[in-house]
Amino acid sequence: MSNNSSTEAGWLTPFDDNALYNEGLDRLLTRWVCGVSALPAKHVLPRWQREPAPLPSPDTNWCAFGLIDITSEPNPAMVNQRDESSELWQYETLTCMASFYGREGMIYAARFRDGVTLSQNNAELNKFNLTLGSHSQIRAFPELINNQWVNRFDFTVHLRRKVVRRYHIKSVKDADVTFFGEK
Repeated sequence: MSNNSSTEAGWLTPFDDNALYNEGLDRLLTRWVCGVSALPAKHVLPRWQREPAPLPSPDTNWCAFGLIDITSEPNPAMVNQRDESSELWQYETLTCMASFYGREGMIYAARFRDGVTLSQNNAELNKFNLTLGSHSQIRAFPELINNQWVNRFDFTVHLRRKVVRRYHIKSVKDADVTFFGEK
């Protein structure tokens, strides 16, 4: 078993990182969709839940939101080497899909599309180490739910972030080395 440092062989795991994942990320993204689209919190639902909430009525304006992809750069950087640790910097793109439903689903989708481009809204994301990368066009995608056609408008957003993970990779301070060569 390794002591989780570079002083002996074994697997290394980070002892510190700055990234939100899972429920923490879902809660943050839900607050973001609520704030930018002006939908009430009870009408912005995580797309995939352990115990799915009942679907709102077809006339209710609501949004299903979820993370559908996380991509990373092929070459993370090892930086900030210190005596006791080093940082790995990885840049991720989070692809999120929002589906707006209801009688005014198109209005809320358009409001969200326009709102994500505002610098003040992006500044709020920046507080959580996220920034808008790009977004798609709004796509009409009516859905048959309980034998009734319901308005649905899909919108994809690509958010970017820098993930910093710290590892116990110790620096080489000195070494017993003898160089051979010309005199």
